[in-house]
Amino acid sequence: MKKIFIYILITTVIALAGVLVWQFWPKAELEEPYIKILSPHEVGEQLTAGETYEVKWETNILESTISMILFADYMPGGSEMNVWQKEDIPNTGSYQLIVPESLSGDNFILYINIGEYSDSTHSVFIVQVDETVYSPSLDEAANPVAQYLKGAELQYETEIQKENIVTAFNDILNLSVEELKERRYKDYTGKENQWDLYTLIYRHFVSAPPGVHLGDNFFNDVKLEEAQEQVRQILEKHF
Repeated sequence: MKKIFIYILITTVIALAGVLVWQFWPKAELEEPYIKILSPHEVGEQLTAGETYEVKWETNILESTISMILFADYMPGGSEMNVWQKEDIPNTGSYQLIVPESLSGDNFILYINIGEYSDSTHSVFIVQVDETVYSPSLDEAANPVAQYLKGAELQYETEIQKENIVTAFNDILNLSVEELKERRYKDYTGKENQWDLYTLIYRHFVSAPPGVHLGDNFFNDVKLEEAQEQVRQILEKHF
């Protein structure tokens, strides 16, 4: 009888230990591995060449280091060019990035890699070398989206890309500011829900003169009449 009691006691203790281990085992080991860039995050976020910017990320991957790559992504076919890379960055959740002084332009994307896992700033952000490269007139400054579209060259290669642009421009005419902020469009390859509206315009419309950009209040500016008129003209002319 005593042996049976001891056996039951031991079995109960083991069962309780199993429950406790399941309840309190570190969650990171139970989750799917992931990495997420927290900043830069805002659409069209502006960085100045030569200055320091804090890149932030979160991950449940326990590797000690990460790699960081900056791509120039401005080709109509979707090709990317590696313009800066840093290996063996401590995986602490933040890094003080000195923006390379040699860079200038509109389309740059940051990638963070940890082994086989990675994340990128899907929204394009701007690296500005010199604020005086382009000085708009007062009329132009009133709506940078209208000015950008007025002087930009439209570029696309496939029917998927064409349909994507038409869909986005009809959305500009018909959706609210909040709805436009939430909308996502196909990328160059046709993969769904990849680009926001800001990114799509930058990828398919090359600004002229260089240095013109879509401004810091893009989603409000794109709904104003000046920008709406440019959108209608582009739809009539090209589609």
